[in-house]
Amino acid sequence: MTGSLQWEITTTADWIKSVSKASGELSAGATQSLILTIDREKLKGGENTTTMHITSNDGSKQVTVKAQSTEKSLPGMNMLQVTDIKMNTAVFHAEITNTGAPSYTERGFVYAASSMPTLDNTLAKLTAPVNEESSYTAIATNLQTDRTYLSGLTPSTTWESITAPTRPASRHRWSCRR
Repeated sequence: MTGSLQWEITTTADWIKSVSKASGELSAGATQSLILTIDREKLKGGENTTTMHITSNDGSKQVTVKAQSTEKSLPGMNMLQVTDIKMNTAVFHAEITNTGAPSYTERGFVYAASSMPTLDNTLAKLTAPVNEESSYTAIATNLQTDRTYLSGLTPSTTWESITAPTRPASRHRWSCRR
């Protein structure tokens, strides 16, 4: 072929975010480098394969694109007993049973006056350092007396209800709810 080559690329995989240049024109003997941007959140665990279609005024080609991903899983966590419940404080305890994939980057607790607290509706988010230890704690402060709080891990389905006492800690109430 003589002259220039007009080309165009099409992709159908939702995990390919973009192609740096989806069409163009090349002079005889010239080359063009392309960059594919992949959305790793859309990849399934294992090998992901798709075909890029390149059409031109000199025919068409198919190029196989492969991307490897780890199977995603949420961390496994257990909410343990809330201890040292005092007039305005309580100590939250939890343990990680499975780090998940990809591994978590933050851990802690949320608590609220409403049921099923999340990061969006929490009164407070308590974080604990990420380290090699599977168990961790955090202290809730500034609790109001005689008010029930629901605490939880995010993400999790384990919740615990505590009520800050109106008297010294020896007369506190709490209950566990799952």
